[in-house]
Amino acid sequence: MYMLLRERDLHNDNYYKCLCGTHVRTGAFIVAIIGVVFGLIQLLSASTPCLNSGIVKYNILCGLLTIFVNSLVICADQKEKPWAYLPYIIFKGLVILFYAFVVIVLLIIGIFAPSDAPTIFSGKTPEEQIMAVRIVFISGAIVLLIFNAFLLWFASIVFRAYQYMREAVNQGILGNQQEIDDRIFS
Repeated sequence: MYMLLRERDLHNDNYYKCLCGTHVRTGAFIVAIIGVVFGLIQLLSASTPCLNSGIVKYNILCGLLTIFVNSLVICADQKEKPWAYLPYIIFKGLVILFYAFVVIVLLIIGIFAPSDAPTIFSGKTPEEQIMAVRIVFISGAIVLLIFNAFLLWFASIVFRAYQYMREAVNQGILGNQQEIDDRIFS
């Protein structure tokens, strides 16, 4: 259980540990590398010829934004600039809220599937088709909810790295990351 404090002990605090006991700065760096890889995958998926132009534009925009904000997290860690974590935190907060909205919409559609649901499942009775549509929408909501939980976890790691960096800059104790890790985990 974490307590909300204005200032924490930067040298001995479990709040600044994550990902199997690593420091949040290292964790945020790992999260940013994973984010850059996913941004590149999203950009590559935009080149798929079967997608319509709206989805391609969405993939390109989100891929570039993802690479940009994750690159700022890497920069924040390397240059010891707390402000560079903020675009990631804001962007991921908006993405998490958007996906939460989509989960709610998918659940509503899945629960209250219209009787004139699309007939994409051939050879089925109308009742079976409605049930299949419900299963697809509810399954999609569950998968998106799990994905959103990972996004929230990643955002919490970056937020704690931001808090650490802000406090460390205020206290003037920043330096070599290995020296900081040695002081914290010794």
